[in-house]
Amino acid sequence: MLKIISGKRYNTETAQKIGGIEAPFFRSDYNWYAEDLYRTRRGTWFLHGRGHGMSPYAAAVDGGGSTGGEDIRPKTEDEIIAWMELYQDRSEIMEALLRFFPDRVEDA
Repeated sequence: MLKIISGKRYNTETAQKIGGIEAPFFRSDYNWYAEDLYRTRRGTWFLHGRGHGMSPYAAAVDGGGSTGGEDIRPKTEDEIIAWMELYQDRSEIMEALLRFFPDRVEDA
């Protein structure tokens, strides 16, 4: 997916995919969604998400209601770190948190 936001190009084909998650719903559930974390060559972070009609990625339809959709959402480092901490049970996400943000993680 390609999207231009505030004059910046976000492209899932050219950015590095770090990892992804699926919401804990059956794929047939209207709440289902999936998100993939990307990092651009310039170090900008974004999420590419897709989901069904009651997911965070739902798209409005004329006349009311919603349908499935997808979107690219740029994120700050703080937002990405919070997202990574939330989904750290995925090994690739934990590894990325430690690799990209070693100065933001310390021993307890």
